[in-house]
Amino acid sequence: MTEDSVGAFIPGERTRRPGAASGPLLGLSFAAKDLFDVAGTVTGYGNPDWAATHPPATRDALVITQLLQAGASLVGKTKTVELAYGLTGENIWQGTPKNPAAPDRFPGGSSCGSAAAVSASLVDFAMGSDTGGSVRIPASYCGVFGIRPSWGAISLAGACPLGPDYDTAGWFARSGAMLRRVGEVLLPPGGAGAVGPLISVAEAWANAEPATVAALTPALKAAEALFGPVLVTHVAPEGLEAFYEHFRCAQAEQAWTALGPWVAATNPKFGPGVKERFDTAAALDPAKSAAGRAFRRVAQARFHALLGGGAMMIYPTSPAPAPLLGSSLAEQNKVRERTMGVTAFAGFCGLPEVTIPAGKVDGAPVGLSLVGAPGRDRAVLAAATQADMAARMQKVLAGKGNAWLVAEDEAGQILAYAYYGAFRERSAYRFTVENSIYVRDDVRGQGVGKALVAELIARAEAAGFRQMIAVIGDSENVGSIGLHVSLGFKHIGTMRAVGMKFGRWVDVVTMQLSLGEGEKTLPAD
Repeated sequence: MTEDSVGAFIPGERTRRPGAASGPLLGLSFAAKDLFDVAGTVTGYGNPDWAATHPPATRDALVITQLLQAGASLVGKTKTVELAYGLTGENIWQGTPKNPAAPDRFPGGSSCGSAAAVSASLVDFAMGSDTGGSVRIPASYCGVFGIRPSWGAISLAGACPLGPDYDTAGWFARSGAMLRRVGEVLLPPGGAGAVGPLISVAEAWANAEPATVAALTPALKAAEALFGPVLVTHVAPEGLEAFYEHFRCAQAEQAWTALGPWVAATNPKFGPGVKERFDTAAALDPAKSAAGRAFRRVAQARFHALLGGGAMMIYPTSPAPAPLLGSSLAEQNKVRERTMGVTAFAGFCGLPEVTIPAGKVDGAPVGLSLVGAPGRDRAVLAAATQADMAARMQKVLAGKGNAWLVAEDEAGQILAYAYYGAFRERSAYRFTVENSIYVRDDVRGQGVGKALVAELIARAEAAGFRQMIAVIGDSENVGSIGLHVSLGFKHIGTMRAVGMKFGRWVDVVTMQLSLGEGEKTLPAD
């Protein structure tokens, strides 16, 4: 059992369920936020009084069933903010998970444990839920990929509610390819297609701290190079404060309708922040919640029209890195208001949103979001993966990293890829290729860098490759490069190629590294 080095899992014995013997997720491990039912266990929902007043589940939540049937194995349930009603990730009863990417900062919530488990490489992916930002924000804070799917795209049968008109089942991964792989299992058919134009949301960029804007600008430029120039657009003439206030009231009404009877009957103990939010929900003026519902209809009409033709919005997921652990409740609430004024776009309108770990501020991660029209989940996932890879390629071309490079032809057939990197520490790589062409035999030495990648790209373009779709890695430029031939084995220096087909995408992040003592996972960076 993998040691829980960051306190991501709920206390006590781990809830474990083996996956099926076959399926598209065979061999992968996952964790699930402790608001999804697992048969025979109590869903604690982050609060001891909730756990004490609810019996064990009689069946698995539907998403758990789908993942197990696809071959993935459940290795534990993860911590959540109490009743999923918070964005920092704090839980005074079970302990707040450590943010692996920024240990002096909150992990983000409410899906705090799932984000931490993925960031710490304890699992391959993890399930969370997102109502007002509870996947997107911890993904941004912990430096991982996260998706809030279209509202209603994935069943929440067997999941605890917070705001049923806004609740979604989302998930985290360390790579865009893994995020897409899980989506192929959970998402309904359709939702793919071309992307464009790219819309830069002026209010969201203005809302972000200058350091966040600076950190994310290279990724924005890389996305422009991939999808064309962005159109800078104002989408919130009422102001982000209005979006926050209306969403706060509409969500509070839903939370009290769903959970108020239990709160009133049980009088549970709540931690700071959660208690105040439920007190506010109980006393909410009905006129305010009605205004929130009316505002939602206005926002839906506006955003659905804006995105209906394939356009995609791009903006900072969070205005700043995670708050420091010592932040006061007042400081946390300020961050909450600024953050939810933007997360309300997708929350109000049921939009799919993917966040990419695209930059750092003072060493702490910040994410970049891509947001599409309802039902366009697969298109958003594909675009986010491509945008992330384009940003990594920009880094490689600047001489700051190494890369796997995968190309595809007009039909989407995977044709070729290359790696150059730190072979001083790694002896043999097993990797994926089909129908590829040989470009170069063996290039070694220091500072391979920009010129070699430029040559590789030129040769790939001359061969008719349409686009690069995968780039990972950040170590020094030392090693070999090559595009390798077809199926079977071909030795090039210390590289060993094994041909395998994964369909129209390749999960290069989970290729296997052999060092003689067994297989190990090759990390993304």
